[in-house]
Amino acid sequence: MRAPVPAGSSNHIVAGGCAAAPGDSGGPVYSYRSDGRVDARGTVSAGVTGTAACPGVSPNGSSTVWYAPLLRPVGDAQIGSLTYYGASLIQG
Repeated sequence: MRAPVPAGSSNHIVAGGCAAAPGDSGGPVYSYRSDGRVDARGTVSAGVTGTAACPGVSPNGSSTVWYAPLLRPVGDAQIGSLTYYGASLIQG
């Protein structure tokens, strides 16, 4: 399994290297804060198979990954995963 995918400000990431491979769907997407903590952003949803060489069992991976955001901006017509499922994050 690859490390969790660091996120940008959109709902997809172009890593230039291995961003995701078959079986990574549902994995965490996050971004770093300046103080070293991380913000949960979403879950891996899709990639473009065959665009990156990945380590491990599935070397035929993707250099781009799309993710389902946990939260959407205020006023956005779509809802994020947390709102849809009525869930919350445990913070520590």
